[in-house]
Amino acid sequence: PACAAHDEQLIQLEGNHNPQITSVPVLTAVAGTPYVYLLAASDADNDGLIYVLESSPPGMILDIDEGGLYWDQPSIGSSTVIVAVNDGRGGVSRQEFVITATAP
Repeated sequence: PACAAHDEQLIQLEGNHNPQITSVPVLTAVAGTPYVYLLAASDADNDGLIYVLESSPPGMILDIDEGGLYWDQPSIGSSTVIVAVNDGRGGVSRQEFVITATAP
């Protein structure tokens, strides 16, 4: 993508709306200092949402129920992350971004 953060809304089943990721990712980190990004999403149909970590640097984890993205030991450099949220009925949204970690 041309920008640091990119949202993609995918086609969903007829009558179902895609969930929407409403949070803005944290794009910077300090090497060796825990990184936290709390994803927020909504769904017009009030479907239950599940978060998915599709691509990430080693050691990054995602709480699939609450949307907390955690990286205990960021390493210096740039890392691409792709997270998704789905509603279990075919509705999916993705957010792709790059985290730049610098020296302490």
